[in-house]
Amino acid sequence: RGAALPATRPEYVRLCAATADPRKGPNSRVDPFDAGFLPYSILEWAQRLTVAFREHRDNPADRAAAVKCAVYAGIMLHYAQDLTQPLHTTIHYDGRAAGSRSPRTGIHAKMDALLAKTDITPDFPYTLGVPTPRNMQEFVFSELAASHAMVVRVFEIEKMIPEVAEKAGSDPDLRKFALDRAAAAARFSAALLVGAWRESDTFALPSWRSSTADR
Repeated sequence: RGAALPATRPEYVRLCAATADPRKGPNSRVDPFDAGFLPYSILEWAQRLTVAFREHRDNPADRAAAVKCAVYAGIMLHYAQDLTQPLHTTIHYDGRAAGSRSPRTGIHAKMDALLAKTDITPDFPYTLGVPTPRNMQEFVFSELAASHAMVVRVFEIEKMIPEVAEKAGSDPDLRKFALDRAAAAARFSAALLVGAWRESDTFALPSWRSSTADR
């Protein structure tokens, strides 16, 4: 409801609880499980990945640490690419909401399916201009804001987006939009990996956790 996102998940939950209208009772508050935890999930998995990268640096032969890196990276990147789909950032996630609920028009599923129908050639610049995050929280929040800014555009091209079972059309505006989102997803994902890897070289694990092979 216009408030800035706090730094952590617990602070965010408290902010949601504080949105209750005293005239309407506690049920009028924003439910954080309805609003979602997407940026916090990305940040938390990035932190886990950073620690796993540190374990891998300390003991590259430790297969358990390597597998942990792969699993944590996969989960983080799933959420990261969710964030670059604009409808994951809005109350209008499946059609324009009236009040607090989206009417479930099917636009969300069509958007989710769009990239798979877009002809992306091998020379597509997936990671062109990958930024180096200096502050992971600010970086994730900035990407969230950039994706959210595209919500209006999604509804402008709504009629062009093919149904889930249909092939994509040849409209150049739709293709441009899809390729822009694909590039954003690739850059964001690559930047998170680079950021976690670089951050993993800035600290040492405590001796009792220096290697997963020792546990």
